[in-house]
Amino acid sequence: MILIQDFFIQYSDFHFSIPFLKLPDKGLILIHGTNGSGKTSLFHSITGFNTDYQGDIYLQNINIKKLSHTNIIQKISFLPQIATNLPPMSGLEFIQQGLYLNGEDQSAFLIEELQIAHLLSKYCHTMSGGEKQLLSFVRNLAIKKSIIILDEPDSFLSKSNRQKLVQLITKLSQFHLILFSSHQFDLFSPTLILEIQETTDYHFQIIQNNPL
Repeated sequence: MILIQDFFIQYSDFHFSIPFLKLPDKGLILIHGTNGSGKTSLFHSITGFNTDYQGDIYLQNINIKKLSHTNIIQKISFLPQIATNLPPMSGLEFIQQGLYLNGEDQSAFLIEELQIAHLLSKYCHTMSGGEKQLLSFVRNLAIKKSIIILDEPDSFLSKSNRQKLVQLITKLSQFHLILFSSHQFDLFSPTLILEIQETTDYHFQIIQNNPL
């Protein structure tokens, strides 16, 4: 479970706040807002990459700021917005990099669902943007964790690959809590949509109206 209280980030040109937000243990949650409204900042705060905010974020009843980076990545899988700058190695070697933590290895299941076994022997620098995105998805989710955060996971994908990814994300949301953003959000069937609204000039805010 994720609980957010009195969350506030101040930037030079806007600020973003969440008075209260409580998320369930599983389901598909869309964070929807315009570019620059705070979606990525929220994801980076939940995953511990950003600590420059006021308020509290609790992960399974523990304040994120009291957890080490290792503690956080043992619980959260994160696919950042741009995941196409991959190292010069084979697809298999790249995925194996994601297996350094103890836990259940689900990479074979993800590879089969996305139908990308042919990328395992291919070198990353020769792949298309869409192939790199799918490979990064598998690597970052290789170890099974309770929470998955996806920042525009369908970027660079063809229509057919986007459909495969949407189907897989929907399937995973039956057992995991998945937070995601997407410009193609109409392809998904989220459990809950959280709108980032501009309440006053340059002030963006998530207000949870739907009881969970």
